[in-house]
Amino acid sequence: DPVKNSTKFGVFLARNETEPLQLAVRTSRDVEKLEVEVVPPVGADGTRSLAVETGWVEYVPVDTPSSSSRSNAKAWECKRPTAPQSCDGWAGLWPDPIAPVNAGPVKKGVTQPIWINVTSEKDTPSGVYTGEIRWKADGAVVRRDVFKVRVWDFVLPDAAELPAIFDIHWRNRLQEARDFSGLDGDGRRETMWKFYAKMKICPNSLGNNVKFFRGADGE
Repeated sequence: DPVKNSTKFGVFLARNETEPLQLAVRTSRDVEKLEVEVVPPVGADGTRSLAVETGWVEYVPVDTPSSSSRSNAKAWECKRPTAPQSCDGWAGLWPDPIAPVNAGPVKKGVTQPIWINVTSEKDTPSGVYTGEIRWKADGAVVRRDVFKVRVWDFVLPDAAELPAIFDIHWRNRLQEARDFSGLDGDGRRETMWKFYAKMKICPNSLGNNVKFFRGADGE
């Protein structure tokens, strides 16, 4: 039976908030399928648990440093910078997209980031919650880790008062992503806006199809 690791991972969040637990994993051999099974954190009285969502961080190969630039090359063509290099990056593999899955292959000596979102509700009792991470290599449990979540005794509002603005860029690869399959432009934007709202961030643009109405009370 795998021994529980004594290291304690921690997450802190308010009520009505989502915060990530970020882990980096390396293996001493190639693993065809590493599975991350997360047991939702439970409160001290055992009556309430927190929602969890696991993500598998993918790498983007970058062959040259570049600043913000645009390319009209086809999807299968090599993209080359069209603006002067003015960033502090370097060529190599960069972790960026987070796939909504909990398993994948891991190469020996290559760091695999894991992203675990923990979510509280408005009525989640404050206190410490305890969960467990079970690591499975090719179907067999090889390790278990305990993690703690501290829920603070205050609630975040649904509408953020401090805007954090992130750009939305629509590209062919994004349009073909699983969550957007079969959706038209309005459907893709609505899906993205809901994700932004969940993460308490604001899109840089709402598009040109937003309509504003004044109610009977003048608001």
